[in-house]
Amino acid sequence: MLEDTMEREIRNLLEQIHAEMRAAGEQVQAPASMEALETLHDYAGRDLLAVLPEAYVDFLRQADGLDFNGTVIYATRQRALPGGLTLLGFPESNRDFRGAEPRHHVLFGETGDEFYAHDQSEGTWLRLDRAALSPLETYPTCEAMLADALRRAFET
Repeated sequence: MLEDTMEREIRNLLEQIHAEMRAAGEQVQAPASMEALETLHDYAGRDLLAVLPEAYVDFLRQADGLDFNGTVIYATRQRALPGGLTLLGFPESNRDFRGAEPRHHVLFGETGDEFYAHDQSEGTWLRLDRAALSPLETYPTCEAMLADALRRAFET
């Protein structure tokens, strides 16, 4: 029941954000294609040894990424947007984050100074300080993390 409530909240917040973006003349991302989602699943399993959470996949089925008020939820791949902007992608952001270092976080989004992540060793969902990688907030589920990210972006 709590999951259903979170899913509705995510859907409602995303609709409100998209309405604001359209009103401002900004581009709203189309839903991710099945092919893009399959490629993303393959990348996550092969390169990150991770399973994509259904909440994130559901988000991508509504919008293949989001960049709003300084909050980014990663798209299935990085791509150029009108006006010289770049929409950050899940594979590229995780590849850059990990570099040559072994890391136990999988990133799903960011703000200027924070990451939204899953700690694979602890199994927790987090908002992390970007510089120190210390937890700023812990969430019970991916849905709760995404809902908070969207809520914070919308309220900014």
